Amino acid sequence: MFPWFFMWAPTLHLPWSGAVAQQIDPDISWFFKGINPAAGRGDIEEQAFALASYGKQLGLLTQVLLDLAQQTAPSTPQARDALEQLQWIAQGIERIKQQAGFPVVNVINSTPRIQP
Repeated sequence: MFPWFFMWAPTLHLPWSGAVAQQIDPDISWFFKGINPAAGRGDIEEQAFALASYGKQLGLLTQVLLDLAQQTAPSTPQARDALEQLQWIAQGIERIKQQAGFPVVNVINSTPRIQP
């Protein structure tokens, strides 16, 4: 075969060869569609989850609550026990993040502010 006839050479694509178009982003819409309509709207939950995951939301609430508890001590024994448990859980989560090599930062100061 002569090299100047390369443009007429046949192109053969066997199965699983050639360009592969694949969507890597998982489809989790089934999760939000499974939300009971009486509990909330799945489409709004999906948008809120895209903005901040449930773990991120809980982390922010935990930091705010722990900070407020340092400023004002709980008045009842049950509240003090709950605060100790919350502190223990928060420290455990921070240890897990450090062991996984996740950068531990102050979430409140690193979260971008949403302007109304």
